[in-house]
Amino acid sequence: MGKLARHMHKSKDGWLSYRRRIPETLRPLFNNKREIKHAYKTKIEVIALKQHALFHSEVEKEFTEAKAMMKNLVPPKQETKFQTPSKLFLEVYNELKAMGFLPHQMSSSNVTMSEEERMAWNAMDSAWSEATVLHDYDAITSQENHERMNKLNLSEPFKKFAQHRDWIRYLEEEGEGEGLPDKGKMQLRILKGDYKSPDPNIEDLFNHYVDAKRSETRQGSRNQKQQIKLENSIKRIVDLIASAHPNGSETLISQLEMGSIKIAFENKYPRIDTRKRNYSDAAAAVNLWNKYHSSKSVDNPFAKLKVEMPDKDRSKRERRVWTPEEYQRFWTAIQSEPDPSRKIMCMFMAYAGKPQGEVAGLIRDDVRIEYEVPHVLFESNDYRVLGKKRQDNMLPLVGDMLDLMQEYISTFSGGAKDLLFPSLFRMDSGSRSRAVSKYAEEIQPVDGTLFEPYGLRHTFKPRYEAADVDPIKGMYLFGHKNGLTSKTHDSYSKGVQRVVKFKKLRDDMLKIMEVKSWEYSYRISDFD
Repeated sequence: MGKLARHMHKSKDGWLSYRRRIPETLRPLFNNKREIKHAYKTKIEVIALKQHALFHSEVEKEFTEAKAMMKNLVPPKQETKFQTPSKLFLEVYNELKAMGFLPHQMSSSNVTMSEEERMAWNAMDSAWSEATVLHDYDAITSQENHERMNKLNLSEPFKKFAQHRDWIRYLEEEGEGEGLPDKGKMQLRILKGDYKSPDPNIEDLFNHYVDAKRSETRQGSRNQKQQIKLENSIKRIVDLIASAHPNGSETLISQLEMGSIKIAFENKYPRIDTRKRNYSDAAAAVNLWNKYHSSKSVDNPFAKLKVEMPDKDRSKRERRVWTPEEYQRFWTAIQSEPDPSRKIMCMFMAYAGKPQGEVAGLIRDDVRIEYEVPHVLFESNDYRVLGKKRQDNMLPLVGDMLDLMQEYISTFSGGAKDLLFPSLFRMDSGSRSRAVSKYAEEIQPVDGTLFEPYGLRHTFKPRYEAADVDPIKGMYLFGHKNGLTSKTHDSYSKGVQRVVKFKKLRDDMLKIMEVKSWEYSYRISDFD
């Protein structure tokens, strides 16, 4: 046999398989595995090569997605990326103060000196200044300048004074040439006696917000995907606000002009919901700034603009609930999905309206197959955080959903804290949504509405109503958070009667899965 295809391996007894080392940097997204192995279950190279081409293509796609994600992830111990001018001012001021280089720390000719000391100081000052000016005008060479300086009998206080003046001259010359970095500009200001902390601009405002969110991410209350999404959104907002003001990103926060901002946002985001979301992010940044900088607080134009907007966009097409026939066809169609991760994600959407992102973020420890009532625990973890309106919940597994999860878990080789579906987690929300849409078929169009995968989530409500399930239990299974569903969760996870109560919830889930039709209304539920 000739040379094998790349990443194809032949065992001693002739069996062919795929083997490929996973780069160390990508292993966290592959359940920390060192290698990808896949048996072709044949010794015939021609047959194996057909499988190899398809499998290798899938692995390449997963590696590409993983590399893109690792490139954008925020390292857990990353230092703050941004520094506001006020922070930079404090840093430079304290550095110069420790060195004794603040202008008020410099010695000079003054009334406390004796006549002899003043004459000596003035003589040194005149000689040093003369040599410096002559060198500036090329009247003497650099070597002659050094010789003159070395001959001067300079006292220690005057040497410090001369070093201070030389530092200012150097920074001024650099500023005229290639320009100074922010720290150099701040040094020059303070060395020349300007001790006033600069006023914050819009970049300072939003950088402060991003840093605060990065801190939350490092502490585990947010996940890295959320942080990436937020930072990209903030960058777009800053660019838009800058474009609405003459001074661009250097615009002071006290100079934010509400009218200009409104025009820019309306042109960029014609949809009301999109504009509201961006106003909310911007308003949150201002509120956080005002909380920590009360002496430099500003009015919040973004909050005012958001309040002025209409509650709903009349031109917006709302998502709709699916009909019983659309639901049944979807459930039947997804059984043919060859990828077990995608199949499970689609089934959870139909089973109990679980969002794709919540399924993608499950870890092995979330699946409790061995319990008296097999279930999946949906809660925040290191990979994703449930939304504010989402309830931690224990979802009983019954019927086909239980069978599929048992089969998947039986072949899972990762640890308790490893991602259950790493390939789903590496996908973006759009790709996951397309994977679900692939099996969606609109049978009964409703004018002015959208038929989308997310509508399947809200189809769970008419299903549990048709099964005559208590609304609180239905909302709990759905994952909607309120005071009553929170108490329900506590009763299933604590207390002596928790198993008995949880068995009743399992029975409710069985009844819901038996429902084949329901009274149809296209309107989505009033909870997220």
